[in-house]
Amino acid sequence: MEINYLTLFITNFIFFFILYFILLKISYKIKLLDISNNRKIHQGMIPLVGGPLIFISCILVVLLFDVKFDNLFFYVFFSSFILISLGVYDDIYSVSPYIRLLIQVIAISFIINAGINISHLYSQNIYLELNIFGYIFTLLCLIALINSFNFIDGIDGLASSSFLVPIFSIFIFYLINNENFNLYIILFFNVFLFFFVNIKVFKFNQIFLGDSGSTFLGFILGCILIYSSENMLIDSFLVPWLVLVPIYDLIRVIIIRIAKKTNPIYPDKIHIHHILMNVFNSQFKALLLINILSILSIFLGYFLIKFIGFYSILIYLLIFIMYFYIINKIM
Repeated sequence: MEINYLTLFITNFIFFFILYFILLKISYKIKLLDISNNRKIHQGMIPLVGGPLIFISCILVVLLFDVKFDNLFFYVFFSSFILISLGVYDDIYSVSPYIRLLIQVIAISFIINAGINISHLYSQNIYLELNIFGYIFTLLCLIALINSFNFIDGIDGLASSSFLVPIFSIFIFYLINNENFNLYIILFFNVFLFFFVNIKVFKFNQIFLGDSGSTFLGFILGCILIYSSENMLIDSFLVPWLVLVPIYDLIRVIIIRIAKKTNPIYPDKIHIHHILMNVFNSQFKALLLINILSILSIFLGYFLIKFIGFYSILIYLLIFIMYFYIINKIM
């Protein structure tokens, strides 16, 4: 059945905001709220319903419009439900970081067993079979991406826009290859609606992603990138460039915490968004600059791969060293 996108978007918009108001009321009853403290940059109590809102809205639209997608994504959504449930519980009661990590490993293991894993790496001048190491590599990559999104979710709109930019890039590759991208459009549209509520374009109560939302976005983006690479819709070595800022921030923060002999999984205020906010004294300017860096990194990665293929990863590492030095200098 041919999908009428105008009907889909209008229906999705209605579903999204009906769910928004329902979840808003529920959040105050069950204390699913982000309460301001000395580590927070917001004031008051903000509902942490972004994750469930995006997830449920996507599911309803997919079912209503009978959107066709690869059966593997059934397992992705099931694993996403596990992570969102964990995130909601964590947002209310607080869960040990080690328990969170264990549940993440279980959810990722489920989708690896279903068939979503990095079995090979390829570019124009290399094809490398990973064999059994692919399972370990997939686990590490998804854990890194999930937690990088959780780390970077520190100012309005940052985690959601860090999802939207690479997903929009993937649209282009799917269009070129005449692949079905209806599922990604629905994901994109719901995250896009959340983004505008989160940055207060709509005159409604602000909501946050919460741990449930940030882990969901990191996880599902990782699954989409793996699926697209495995099916040779995008170059394997373009993937790191699509998520450059979250990954750079994760690695840099962990290195600094280990060097200071502090726990690498406990929060602080040394992330790139905190640093840029201090420099510009503006959330908006920090958000804008980070997204410009994300877009430029995708273009740079694409053209480097066209010219030097696999060796572009050396430039990626070199840029990280420069990034590490510059950010630490202005910190």
